Amino acid sequence: MTSPARKKAQKNPLEWAVFGLSSILVIAVIAVLIQESIRWKDSPPRLRAELGKAELRDGSWWLPVKVRNEGEGLAADVVIEVTAENKTASFTLDFVPRGTERRGHVSFPGATDLREARVSVSGYQEP
Repeated sequence: MTSPARKKAQKNPLEWAVFGLSSILVIAVIAVLIQESIRWKDSPPRLRAELGKAELRDGSWWLPVKVRNEGEGLAADVVIEVTAENKTASFTLDFVPRGTERRGHVSFPGATDLREARVSVSGYQEP
């Protein structure tokens, strides 16, 4: 015969299932953190800017700009410049974290030919 104290100490199947699931989740989180710390490279941001298709709105040509950070570092205060027909337009992105994409637009009032438009990242800060 089992004593009441010994019977009380035994766990039922639900408790074992919760314990097992919790253990698996904790081990999985630890494994992901270890994997990310191994893959981490302390390299600067690599910013790439691309122009989209121009759109005429209220007499001005608007150009969408997409900026991607393909590097490992965070870029702050990213300055984007677009040049077309000897005119320059620019805007600033607050943050572009690693592996992300940000979008913005520039306008050229009265411009007629945006086929030769060029975009560049003219500067950023590493916080």
